[in-house]
Amino acid sequence: MNMMAYDSMDIVTGPVSIIFGPQEFAGGYVNELTKQPYFDRFHGNAAYTFGMYGDSFWNVDLGGPVGKTKKAAFRIDYFGQAGYAPFNYYDGAYMQREAFYLAFSAHPWENLWI
Repeated sequence: MNMMAYDSMDIVTGPVSIIFGPQEFAGGYVNELTKQPYFDRFHGNAAYTFGMYGDSFWNVDLGGPVGKTKKAAFRIDYFGQAGYAPFNYYDGAYMQREAFYLAFSAHPWENLWI
């Protein structure tokens, strides 16, 4: 999961279902609002973090309009992580992951979004 792909995330818990008898699982939902493309101008952001135990995190977030009419736009987000994970099940295991997020939107007419 690329957590950098979200603008916000709302977690709403609900009541426990009684259909299957007593249980620990609660109902509810997660409302994920992903990042949307920028139609006004080009935006870019890059970040790098070096943490404890040699952990490294990096993120690049780019986006902007496509063409001069600004009726279409894109946004791409790249997230990476590398380093040792000392507090997981496999103590001292090296972890490396990468995640991508791509969004493309078009607004060809006033009442149509794609």
